[in-house]
Amino acid sequence: MSTNGIMLIVNADDFGLRDSCTRAIGEAFSKGLISSTTMCANGSHFQDACEIAMTMHLEDRIGIHLNLTEGRPLTAGIRESRKFCDEQGQFHGRLDRLAPLSRQERVLVSQELSAQVERMRRAGLPITHADSHHHVHTGLFLGPVVVEVLKQSRITKVRLHRNIGGISLPKRLVKWGFNLYLRLHGFAVVQRFGSFADYSSLRDPDRTSLEIMVHPDYDQDGNLIDDVAYDPSQISRTLQQEFDKLGTRQLRSYAEL
Repeated sequence: MSTNGIMLIVNADDFGLRDSCTRAIGEAFSKGLISSTTMCANGSHFQDACEIAMTMHLEDRIGIHLNLTEGRPLTAGIRESRKFCDEQGQFHGRLDRLAPLSRQERVLVSQELSAQVERMRRAGLPITHADSHHHVHTGLFLGPVVVEVLKQSRITKVRLHRNIGGISLPKRLVKWGFNLYLRLHGFAVVQRFGSFADYSSLRDPDRTSLEIMVHPDYDQDGNLIDDVAYDPSQISRTLQQEFDKLGTRQLRSYAEL
């Protein structure tokens, strides 16, 4: 589908990363609250996510959530790099997306991301699209490495840099430049990307192709929520409450982009 067409995707991040969010994503699919998800190939519950995907026949709705910030890498080389990992070989989560990479560090990133892609494909998941944990694919020096890996892996659909909601002019220009960079490299993208809170700021959401990012999980009472703990300025609400904001709009998946 052309990016000029009207479409709405609700994508759940972190499939396979942890137990609770993996189960929550499966429930969100069963209730029709999301239309796509992206999987962490190095997540501790990757196999559980694969079982859910196969049981629910979601193979055409699953992309890859490229990960350089949480969990244990799949490749040995990057575990030895203190830029990415701690002394136990776990991603330490302190990766500076604006820091330059040495030639060897670019190789390590490429090897790790390629291994993540390969693990998903060995599991029988074709990978409809790509995004990244903590948005590392939008990093100034990481972005070109990610683009090269995706091209080599024949993954043609990618998440934008967030471009709706409250964004300062300097950041808006940076995001515009990155999104143009993706288009110039031939990737299929939607026109707008953000959270449910960002969606609420749109004056006319029916005139754009849009991805809404959600993080399904459970609160202490077992309610299915959109966990926005990553953004302290927002409040986690039940996923049904967030979904109801969309009215009767039909959801599409990244496979249709």
